Amino acid sequence: MLVVADSAVDAKHFHVIRDSVRRFRPVVEEAPLVGPSLTSPEELALEQRAQAVQLALDRARKSESEASWDGCVRESARAMSDAIELIAATGEPRLLRELHLEMGVCMSLSDQPLGARLHFLAAALLDERPLPTGLHREEAERVEADARDEILARPRGKVRIVSDPPGAEVLIDGRLVEGVTPVETEVRLGDHFVTFRRFRYESNTEQRFLQPFGLVRVNLEPAHRSTLSAQVAQIEQHQAAVAADVEMLLAKAVLARAEQLLLVSNGPVPTDSYRLTLFDAAAGRAVRTSTLERAADDAATRRTVCEVLGEECTVSVGAPWYVWPLAGAALVAGIITTVVIAENGRDTRFCPPSGCR
Repeated sequence: MLVVADSAVDAKHFHVIRDSVRRFRPVVEEAPLVGPSLTSPEELALEQRAQAVQLALDRARKSESEASWDGCVRESARAMSDAIELIAATGEPRLLRELHLEMGVCMSLSDQPLGARLHFLAAALLDERPLPTGLHREEAERVEADARDEILARPRGKVRIVSDPPGAEVLIDGRLVEGVTPVETEVRLGDHFVTFRRFRYESNTEQRFLQPFGLVRVNLEPAHRSTLSAQVAQIEQHQAAVAADVEMLLAKAVLARAEQLLLVSNGPVPTDSYRLTLFDAAAGRAVRTSTLERAADDAATRRTVCEVLGEECTVSVGAPWYVWPLAGAALVAGIITTVVIAENGRDTRFCPPSGCR
């Protein structure tokens, strides 16, 4: 367990709280946050894949310029799966759209109108903006324009997007939706790539059939340690938005391999009390909350800690749990069998329950 407190918590009180937690849970220290680092192997692999797709696209365009329609289609088709995987990893659809356009152009010029239309439809769904004219042969641009008109004729309306947990950014075909989940945004009827991003969770990209007035729902997977380290590093390097205080503390707990986080903060009335909140570190959910008066003595503090941890705080004979170590009593099957009496200047005597004689 990781135990943390905000600056308003008295150091002495926090020390008692932390020591009380140690009676029930192993307490860990915060792991050092990740500093600036070199590009990860995963990022290098993505960069190399993007370069490979771009090279294939350049070869396809060269084949088009040489009127080698079959070569153009082959080069584009070989890179298609890599371009789809890039969207899954980055949410960026540009290369996939350009591959669809190139295949559409070359298939229309090689007398394959049905295949060309399908690729032009896919490209228009990824980006509805019109293409500049004069880049390809006139007959190919005419087929592309007809496919785009077909897409623009489809119904458009709002779709509701939700995630568990909420608070995720959403990108549709690489374009950021305003706000965070749950959110509503306008979409065109058809297949789209939907990306979810949230601090402390793995990014998720799926191709979904979206329709106006529909619902999209996704369950996000907690971030792996490598992902979480990268997310924290981006925040530390000011490459990403700063996470909320509790979110960052939960991330620190996971990086410290703590299953739970106990946060001590100002209570409902900051001048009078503290609030103790127990979180499940991985899920980020609050499990229990208790209030502790600032004037509470050590015994009351220990009792409040016991309650928020969900532990048994009393024994059957009625004595508080924190009294037994001080009394030196041994409890067997619920019966006090021996009492230890120790006084200054006297020998220690062991007396049975009936008393000493």
